[in-house]
Amino acid sequence: KEGMVEIGTIKKSIGNFITREFSNFDEMFNELKPELFDDYFNSKYPKHPKFSQAIRRDNIVGEFSNAAKNLLTSQTTLFGNSKSILNALDMLDVNGNFSTSGSEVAKLIMDEAKGQPGKNISVPDIISKFRGKPYGYDPVMTEFVMLALTYNGEIALKAAGGKTITSSEVSDVFKNGIEAFENVKYLTLESEFDIQPVISLFTAIGVDKGTANKLRVSSKRGEAIQGFRSRCLSIKEELEYVRGKLESLALQHSDIIDVDGLKKKHDRLLIPIDDFEKVKTPTDLKKVIYEDDKIKEIEDSVSLLNKLNSFYKNYFSNVENELEYALKVRVIVEVPS
Repeated sequence: KEGMVEIGTIKKSIGNFITREFSNFDEMFNELKPELFDDYFNSKYPKHPKFSQAIRRDNIVGEFSNAAKNLLTSQTTLFGNSKSILNALDMLDVNGNFSTSGSEVAKLIMDEAKGQPGKNISVPDIISKFRGKPYGYDPVMTEFVMLALTYNGEIALKAAGGKTITSSEVSDVFKNGIEAFENVKYLTLESEFDIQPVISLFTAIGVDKGTANKLRVSSKRGEAIQGFRSRCLSIKEELEYVRGKLESLALQHSDIIDVDGLKKKHDRLLIPIDDFEKVKTPTDLKKVIYEDDKIKEIEDSVSLLNKLNSFYKNYFSNVENELEYALKVRVIVEVPS
Protein backbone atom coordinates (compact mmCIF):
# COMPACT_ATOMS: atom_id res chain seq x y z
CA LYS A 1 0.00 0.00 0.00
CA GLU A 2 2.96 2.30 0.43
CA GLY A 3 4.22 2.02 -3.17
CA MET A 4 3.58 4.45 -6.03
CA VAL A 5 2.19 3.82 -9.50
CA GLU A 6 2.59 6.01 -12.58
CA ILE A 7 -0.41 6.56 -14.87
CA GLY A 8 0.95 8.57 -17.78
CA THR A 9 2.65 11.55 -16.15
CA ILE A 10 0.66 11.23 -12.93
CA LYS A 11 1.95 9.41 -9.84
CA LYS A 12 -0.53 7.97 -7.36
CA SER A 13 -0.17 5.97 -4.18
CA ILE A 14 -1.23 2.34 -4.48
CA GLY A 15 -3.19 2.95 -1.30
CA ASN A 16 -5.60 5.11 -3.34
CA PHE A 17 -6.69 2.02 -5.28
CA ILE A 18 -6.62 -0.72 -2.65
CA THR A 19 -9.70 -0.75 -0.46
CA ARG A 20 -9.62 -4.37 0.78
CA GLU A 21 -7.36 -7.35 1.36
CA PHE A 22 -6.54 -9.66 -1.61
CA SER A 23 -5.75 -13.34 -1.48
CA ASN A 24 -3.13 -13.18 -4.26
CA PHE A 25 -1.47 -10.88 -6.75
CA ASP A 26 -3.76 -11.81 -9.69
CA GLU A 27 -6.82 -10.86 -7.67
CA MET A 28 -5.26 -7.51 -6.79
CA PHE A 29 -4.13 -6.87 -10.37
CA ASN A 30 -7.64 -7.54 -11.73
CA GLU A 31 -8.96 -5.00 -9.25
CA LEU A 32 -6.43 -2.38 -10.35
CA LYS A 33 -6.58 -2.92 -14.12
CA PRO A 34 -9.56 -0.64 -14.89
CA GLU A 35 -8.02 2.31 -13.07
CA LEU A 36 -4.58 1.73 -14.55
CA PHE A 37 -5.42 0.96 -18.17
CA ASP A 38 -8.96 2.16 -19.06
CA ASP A 39 -7.92 5.57 -20.40
CA TYR A 40 -5.12 4.10 -22.51
CA PHE A 41 -7.34 1.29 -23.85
CA ASN A 42 -10.26 3.59 -24.65
CA SER A 43 -8.03 6.01 -26.54
CA LYS A 44 -6.43 3.20 -28.55
CA TYR A 45 -9.67 1.25 -29.19
CA PRO A 46 -12.53 3.80 -29.13
CA LYS A 47 -14.91 1.39 -30.92
CA HIS A 48 -14.47 -1.45 -28.46
CA PRO A 49 -17.83 -2.61 -27.01
CA LYS A 50 -18.84 -1.28 -23.59
CA PHE A 51 -20.25 -4.25 -21.67
CA SER A 52 -22.51 -3.84 -18.65
CA GLN A 53 -21.26 -7.14 -17.16
CA ALA A 54 -17.66 -8.09 -16.45
CA ILE A 55 -16.07 -9.70 -19.51
CA ARG A 56 -12.66 -11.14 -18.65
CA ARG A 57 -10.19 -13.55 -20.21
CA ASP A 58 -11.38 -16.34 -17.92
CA ASN A 59 -15.11 -15.93 -18.65
CA ILE A 60 -15.40 -14.53 -22.19
CA VAL A 61 -15.88 -17.91 -23.87
CA GLY A 62 -18.58 -18.92 -21.37
CA GLU A 63 -20.44 -15.60 -21.55
CA PHE A 64 -20.45 -15.50 -25.34
CA SER A 65 -21.28 -19.20 -25.65
CA ASN A 66 -24.34 -18.71 -23.44
CA ALA A 67 -25.39 -15.68 -25.46
CA ALA A 68 -24.94 -17.63 -28.69
CA LYS A 69 -27.03 -20.55 -27.43
CA ASN A 70 -29.79 -18.18 -26.31
CA LEU A 71 -29.79 -16.41 -29.68
CA LEU A 72 -29.79 -19.62 -31.70
CA THR A 73 -32.50 -21.42 -29.72
CA SER A 74 -34.87 -18.62 -28.76
CA GLN A 75 -37.76 -17.68 -31.02
CA THR A 76 -38.92 -14.76 -28.92
CA THR A 77 -37.04 -14.20 -25.64
CA LEU A 78 -33.48 -12.99 -25.16
CA PHE A 79 -32.22 -13.24 -21.58
CA GLY A 80 -30.46 -10.48 -19.63
CA ASN A 81 -26.81 -11.34 -20.26
CA SER A 82 -27.48 -12.22 -23.90
CA LYS A 83 -29.27 -8.93 -24.43
CA SER A 84 -26.43 -7.09 -22.72
CA ILE A 85 -23.83 -8.60 -25.05
CA LEU A 86 -25.96 -7.97 -28.15
CA ASN A 87 -26.57 -4.41 -27.04
CA ALA A 88 -22.84 -3.78 -26.51
CA LEU A 89 -22.19 -5.11 -30.03
CA ASP A 90 -24.95 -2.83 -31.46
CA MET A 91 -27.02 -5.85 -32.45
CA LEU A 92 -30.38 -4.84 -30.98
CA ASP A 93 -32.95 -2.60 -32.66
CA VAL A 94 -34.87 0.18 -30.90
CA ASN A 95 -37.44 -2.36 -29.68
CA GLY A 96 -34.82 -4.66 -28.16
CA ASN A 97 -35.06 -7.27 -30.92
CA PHE A 98 -32.01 -8.93 -32.47
CA SER A 99 -30.84 -7.09 -35.59
CA THR A 100 -27.54 -6.86 -37.44
CA SER A 101 -28.34 -3.56 -39.17
CA GLY A 102 -26.90 -1.34 -36.41
CA SER A 103 -23.55 -3.11 -36.06
CA GLU A 104 -20.63 -1.45 -37.84
CA VAL A 105 -18.56 -4.62 -37.58
CA ALA A 106 -21.36 -6.73 -39.08
CA LYS A 107 -21.75 -4.21 -41.90
CA LEU A 108 -18.03 -4.26 -42.68
CA ILE A 109 -18.00 -8.07 -42.74
CA MET A 110 -20.97 -8.01 -45.12
CA ASP A 111 -19.24 -5.42 -47.32
CA GLU A 112 -16.24 -7.75 -47.53
CA ALA A 113 -18.47 -10.67 -48.52
CA LYS A 114 -20.47 -8.63 -51.06
CA GLY A 115 -17.25 -7.38 -52.60
CA GLN A 116 -16.26 -10.98 -53.35
CA PRO A 117 -19.48 -12.84 -54.18
CA GLY A 118 -18.96 -16.58 -54.53
CA LYS A 119 -15.47 -16.35 -53.03
CA ASN A 120 -14.19 -17.83 -49.76
CA ILE A 121 -13.04 -15.12 -47.34
CA SER A 122 -10.50 -16.00 -44.68
CA VAL A 123 -12.00 -16.02 -41.18
CA PRO A 124 -8.57 -15.55 -39.50
CA ASP A 125 -8.07 -12.43 -41.65
CA ILE A 126 -11.44 -11.06 -40.52
CA ILE A 127 -10.57 -11.74 -36.89
CA SER A 128 -7.18 -10.05 -37.29
CA LYS A 129 -8.77 -6.99 -38.89
CA PHE A 130 -11.05 -6.28 -35.95
CA ARG A 131 -8.45 -7.16 -33.34
CA GLY A 132 -6.55 -4.01 -34.31
CA LYS A 133 -7.40 -0.33 -34.00
CA PRO A 134 -9.95 1.14 -33.54
CA TYR A 135 -11.98 -1.95 -32.49
CA GLY A 136 -9.79 -4.06 -30.23
CA TYR A 137 -12.18 -7.00 -30.54
CA ASP A 138 -11.18 -10.23 -28.83
CA PRO A 139 -11.40 -13.07 -31.41
CA VAL A 140 -14.44 -14.45 -29.54
CA MET A 141 -16.32 -11.18 -30.13
CA THR A 142 -15.69 -11.25 -33.89
CA GLU A 143 -16.62 -14.94 -34.00
CA PHE A 144 -19.90 -14.10 -32.28
CA VAL A 145 -20.69 -11.42 -34.89
CA MET A 146 -20.00 -13.90 -37.71
CA LEU A 147 -22.14 -16.52 -35.97
CA ALA A 148 -24.98 -13.95 -35.71
CA LEU A 149 -24.69 -13.10 -39.41
CA THR A 150 -24.86 -16.82 -40.23
CA TYR A 151 -27.91 -17.30 -38.02
CA ASN A 152 -29.52 -14.35 -39.82
CA GLY A 153 -29.02 -15.99 -43.21
CA GLU A 154 -26.60 -13.31 -44.44
CA ILE A 155 -23.38 -15.34 -44.66
CA ALA A 156 -22.42 -19.02 -44.63
CA LEU A 157 -19.40 -20.47 -42.83
CA LYS A 158 -17.05 -23.12 -44.18
CA ALA A 159 -15.30 -25.51 -41.81
CA ALA A 160 -12.16 -27.56 -42.28
CA GLY A 161 -12.94 -30.43 -44.63
CA GLY A 162 -15.31 -28.36 -46.74
CA LYS A 163 -18.48 -28.56 -44.61
CA THR A 164 -20.74 -25.55 -45.25
CA ILE A 165 -22.64 -24.12 -42.27
CA THR A 166 -25.74 -22.10 -43.18
CA SER A 167 -28.56 -20.75 -41.04
CA SER A 168 -30.11 -24.22 -41.16
CA GLU A 169 -27.10 -25.91 -39.54
CA VAL A 170 -25.70 -23.17 -37.31
CA SER A 171 -27.78 -24.09 -34.24
CA ASP A 172 -26.61 -27.70 -34.33
CA VAL A 173 -22.94 -26.86 -34.97
CA PHE A 174 -22.73 -24.33 -32.12
CA LYS A 175 -25.10 -26.02 -29.67
CA ASN A 176 -22.22 -26.64 -27.24
CA GLY A 177 -20.70 -23.18 -27.49
CA ILE A 178 -18.67 -20.81 -29.58
CA GLU A 179 -15.53 -22.97 -29.28
CA ALA A 180 -16.73 -24.80 -32.42
CA PHE A 181 -15.44 -21.78 -34.34
CA GLU A 182 -11.91 -23.19 -34.13
CA ASN A 183 -12.81 -25.44 -37.09
CA VAL A 184 -14.22 -22.58 -39.22
CA LYS A 185 -11.82 -21.37 -41.90
CA TYR A 186 -13.87 -19.28 -44.35
CA LEU A 187 -17.08 -17.34 -44.80
CA THR A 188 -19.01 -16.57 -47.96
CA LEU A 189 -22.06 -14.56 -48.97
CA GLU A 190 -25.25 -16.55 -48.33
CA SER A 191 -28.08 -14.36 -49.64
CA GLU A 192 -28.21 -12.27 -52.79
CA PHE A 193 -29.92 -9.49 -50.86
CA ASP A 194 -29.90 -8.12 -47.29
CA ILE A 195 -32.39 -10.15 -45.28
CA GLN A 196 -32.21 -8.06 -42.07
CA PRO A 197 -34.29 -5.11 -43.41
CA VAL A 198 -36.94 -7.60 -44.54
CA ILE A 199 -37.04 -9.22 -41.08
CA SER A 200 -37.34 -5.74 -39.53
CA LEU A 201 -40.20 -4.88 -41.90
CA PHE A 202 -42.10 -8.09 -41.09
CA THR A 203 -41.82 -7.33 -37.38
CA ALA A 204 -42.76 -3.67 -37.89
CA ILE A 205 -46.09 -4.47 -39.55
CA GLY A 206 -47.03 -7.02 -36.90
CA VAL A 207 -46.03 -10.37 -38.39
CA ASP A 208 -45.33 -12.62 -35.40
CA LYS A 209 -41.66 -13.21 -34.56
CA GLY A 210 -41.82 -16.94 -35.17
CA THR A 211 -42.94 -16.33 -38.75
CA ALA A 212 -40.43 -13.51 -39.30
CA ASN A 213 -37.62 -15.74 -38.03
CA LYS A 214 -38.32 -18.19 -40.88
CA LEU A 215 -36.80 -15.62 -43.24
CA ARG A 216 -33.39 -16.55 -41.83
CA VAL A 217 -33.64 -20.00 -43.40
CA SER A 218 -33.89 -19.86 -47.20
CA SER A 219 -35.98 -23.05 -47.39
CA LYS A 220 -38.60 -21.55 -45.05
CA ARG A 221 -39.00 -18.14 -46.69
CA GLY A 222 -42.06 -19.33 -48.61
CA GLU A 223 -43.82 -20.00 -45.29
CA ALA A 224 -42.80 -16.56 -44.01
CA ILE A 225 -44.25 -14.94 -47.13
CA GLN A 226 -47.60 -16.62 -46.49
CA GLY A 227 -47.70 -14.99 -43.05
CA PHE A 228 -46.65 -11.66 -44.56
CA ARG A 229 -49.38 -11.74 -47.22
CA SER A 230 -51.99 -12.66 -44.62
CA ARG A 231 -50.94 -9.71 -42.46
CA CYS A 232 -50.93 -7.38 -45.49
CA LEU A 233 -54.48 -8.43 -46.33
CA SER A 234 -55.54 -7.52 -42.78
CA ILE A 235 -53.81 -4.14 -43.05
CA LYS A 236 -55.50 -3.43 -46.39
CA GLU A 237 -58.91 -4.28 -44.91
CA GLU A 238 -58.22 -2.02 -41.92
CA LEU A 239 -57.19 0.84 -44.20
CA GLU A 240 -60.43 0.48 -46.19
CA TYR A 241 -62.45 0.28 -42.96
CA VAL A 242 -61.04 3.45 -41.38
CA ARG A 243 -61.36 5.40 -44.64
CA GLY A 244 -65.00 4.38 -44.94
CA LYS A 245 -65.75 5.34 -41.34
CA LEU A 246 -64.07 8.72 -41.77
CA GLU A 247 -66.33 9.42 -44.74
CA SER A 248 -69.36 8.46 -42.64
CA LEU A 249 -68.35 10.81 -39.84
CA ALA A 250 -67.71 13.62 -42.29
CA LEU A 251 -71.26 13.24 -43.66
CA GLN A 252 -73.10 12.70 -40.39
CA HIS A 253 -71.30 14.39 -37.50
CA SER A 254 -68.79 16.89 -38.87
CA ASP A 255 -70.34 19.56 -36.63
CA ILE A 256 -69.50 17.52 -33.52
CA ILE A 257 -66.44 15.39 -34.37
CA ASP A 258 -63.10 16.99 -35.31
CA VAL A 259 -63.09 15.51 -38.81
CA ASP A 260 -60.22 17.71 -39.98
CA GLY A 261 -58.08 16.44 -37.10
CA LEU A 262 -58.92 12.85 -38.04
CA LYS A 263 -58.06 13.56 -41.70
CA LYS A 264 -54.61 14.76 -40.62
CA LYS A 265 -54.08 11.48 -38.80
CA HIS A 266 -55.18 9.56 -41.89
CA ASP A 267 -52.61 11.48 -43.94
CA ARG A 268 -49.91 9.98 -41.68
CA LEU A 269 -50.85 6.42 -42.71
CA LEU A 270 -47.81 5.97 -44.97
CA ILE A 271 -48.03 2.24 -45.61
CA PRO A 272 -46.79 1.11 -49.07
CA ILE A 273 -49.43 -1.58 -49.39
CA ASP A 274 -49.01 -1.70 -53.19
CA ASP A 275 -45.36 -2.72 -52.72
CA PHE A 276 -46.37 -5.34 -50.17
CA GLU A 277 -48.85 -6.95 -52.56
CA LYS A 278 -46.08 -7.55 -55.10
CA VAL A 279 -44.40 -10.06 -52.76
CA LYS A 280 -45.43 -13.54 -53.85
CA THR A 281 -42.14 -15.46 -53.98
CA PRO A 282 -38.84 -15.29 -52.02
CA THR A 283 -37.24 -13.42 -54.93
CA ASP A 284 -39.90 -10.71 -54.56
CA LEU A 285 -38.64 -9.88 -51.07
CA LYS A 286 -36.10 -7.59 -52.77
CA LYS A 287 -39.06 -5.31 -53.59
CA VAL A 288 -39.66 -4.50 -49.91
CA ILE A 289 -36.15 -3.63 -48.74
CA TYR A 290 -36.28 -0.21 -47.08
CA GLU A 291 -33.94 1.98 -45.07
CA ASP A 292 -34.30 1.97 -41.26
CA ASP A 293 -36.06 5.38 -41.26
CA LYS A 294 -38.68 4.14 -43.71
CA ILE A 295 -39.27 0.96 -41.70
CA LYS A 296 -39.79 3.10 -38.56
CA GLU A 297 -42.25 5.29 -40.50
CA ILE A 298 -44.17 2.17 -41.56
CA GLU A 299 -44.15 0.82 -37.99
CA ASP A 300 -45.54 4.12 -36.67
CA SER A 301 -48.18 4.14 -39.41
CA VAL A 302 -49.34 0.61 -38.53
CA SER A 303 -49.51 1.60 -34.85
CA LEU A 304 -51.62 4.65 -35.75
CA LEU A 305 -53.85 2.49 -37.97
CA ASN A 306 -54.51 0.18 -35.01
CA LYS A 307 -55.52 3.16 -32.86
CA LEU A 308 -57.81 4.59 -35.55
CA ASN A 309 -59.36 1.18 -36.08
CA SER A 310 -60.10 0.88 -32.34
CA PHE A 311 -61.49 4.42 -32.22
CA TYR A 312 -63.94 3.88 -35.08
CA LYS A 313 -65.09 0.51 -33.78
CA ASN A 314 -65.73 1.95 -30.34
CA TYR A 315 -67.44 5.04 -31.75
CA PHE A 316 -69.80 3.23 -34.09
CA SER A 317 -70.52 0.40 -31.61
CA ASN A 318 -70.96 2.38 -28.40
CA VAL A 319 -70.99 6.12 -28.96
CA GLU A 320 -72.98 6.72 -32.14
CA ASN A 321 -76.35 5.51 -30.81
CA GLU A 322 -75.99 7.53 -27.62
CA LEU A 323 -75.00 10.57 -29.65
CA GLU A 324 -77.97 10.18 -31.99
CA TYR A 325 -80.27 9.97 -28.97
CA ALA A 326 -78.70 13.04 -27.40
CA LEU A 327 -79.14 15.01 -30.62
CA LYS A 328 -82.81 14.06 -30.83
CA VAL A 329 -83.32 15.12 -27.22
CA ARG A 330 -81.62 18.44 -27.92
CA VAL A 331 -83.92 19.03 -30.89
CA ILE A 332 -86.98 18.34 -28.72
CA VAL A 333 -85.74 20.55 -25.89
CA GLU A 334 -84.90 23.40 -28.24
CA VAL A 335 -88.32 23.40 -29.95
CA PRO A 336 -90.13 26.58 -28.74
CA SER A 337 -93.25 25.92 -26.72
